[in-house]
Amino acid sequence: MDLYEASRREKSRAFFGAIALALVVSVLAPPIVHAAVTRVRGTVTAKIKDTRGGQINSSALPAQGLTDVQGSTGAIDTRSFAGGAGVLAAAFCSDLGGNVATLKAGDVLTTILVTGTDGEVKVAADALPGHPAYPGALLTARVSANETSAFVDMANGLGITAPVTFTASGTDCQVLLLGHGVRP
Repeated sequence: MDLYEASRREKSRAFFGAIALALVVSVLAPPIVHAAVTRVRGTVTAKIKDTRGGQINSSALPAQGLTDVQGSTGAIDTRSFAGGAGVLAAAFCSDLGGNVATLKAGDVLTTILVTGTDGEVKVAADALPGHPAYPGALLTARVSANETSAFVDMANGLGITAPVTFTASGTDCQVLLLGHGVRP
């Protein structure tokens, strides 16, 4: 008998073993799959924690878009920065002062709002020199009689890692900085 030859008995044992295994799998597989995809009915309370073990506040995902399409079942809406956006600082175009606002490291800036009829706000950071055409300015926002507002939105927030200064100049403008941070 050659090494690669199998007896008739071994062949039939292997064949019937494969049939028996297929029957066992076909009987056991549906309940296992059903258990894996069964929807949980009722209210489920889940404790969601951040990477440091702190609790994350969340709410059901609301309807979205112009046609109020429902979010997927079980999806939750979490906020990256607890407490919502608050006023971090303000500056005004004025000869009386108050035209500089500084954000400190650790703040998270989400919105820059500039309103008025004549003003300019330059954003600068000592850590970054800015563009040669605008020495010391990383960003410049302007308002005029024709364009009375400028809005810069950073939806996910811009983490401030070094002090950033907002300097307002002109005759009529107000600057509001929104975000998350602890004010002294």
